[in-house]
Amino acid sequence: MTIRHALPKDFKGFYDINLQADIYHRLAVPSKFREPTDVDYELFMFNRFSDFIADKDCVFLVAVEEDKVLGYLIALVKQIPEYPILIPRRYVMIDNMGVDENARQQGIGTLLLQKIEEEAIEVGYAAIELNVYNFNEGAKRLYIKNGFEPMVQRMRKEIR
Repeated sequence: MTIRHALPKDFKGFYDINLQADIYHRLAVPSKFREPTDVDYELFMFNRFSDFIADKDCVFLVAVEEDKVLGYLIALVKQIPEYPILIPRRYVMIDNMGVDENARQQGIGTLLLQKIEEEAIEVGYAAIELNVYNFNEGAKRLYIKNGFEPMVQRMRKEIR
């Protein structure tokens, strides 16, 4: 297993894992997620993938075995400017992470999280943050196992 920065050749694996996640999210929260209606969804995802690779403030990692992408992690560099009540800081925000459903429970998510932590330490970032949906129990267990703690609770009320 190799954890490395994503390359253009990794798009197909990234796309396939995203499709798995899309289905999972649609089934869990159909009021928020829908099936793509645009026939150019793959092109949309390719453009998004390419933008992440090109972004200097993005770290796009993939877990690869024998040239097959088994997982990915996309993290963005964030900056909190100086405000009267906030301490300025730079941190890494995990934007998206996925592991192929056939490769879960093999430590791939942990390896990706360890790699982003190593890279964040190298450049002196203060923290790593992420958002996770409440229904995603497997992801929450992974993050807690890797030292993440709840920081904010986002709440919602459906009114329609």
